[in-house]
Amino acid sequence: MKKANPDYSVHELCSLFQLSESTYYAQIRPKSVRTEQAKIMTAIKDIAVETGSTYGRRRMKVALAMKGFKLGRSIERQP
Repeated sequence: MKKANPDYSVHELCSLFQLSESTYYAQIRPKSVRTEQAKIMTAIKDIAVETGSTYGRRRMKVALAMKGFKLGRSIERQP
């Protein structure tokens, strides 16, 4: 939007298109992050099936750590 017409502010352009400003500033996550999140979700689903969906957040975190996933505020995988 900035390239289209630098005379207008982001606020003005977002108002014109009825978008929130956060939409303008949002960045698409890299494919590697999406792939990593998909791996974690698959592991969570596998653990849930294995345990009959009886694990809560704490036991799930331990089970994921045993599979090599380290979870915290941001999700990361250990090498």
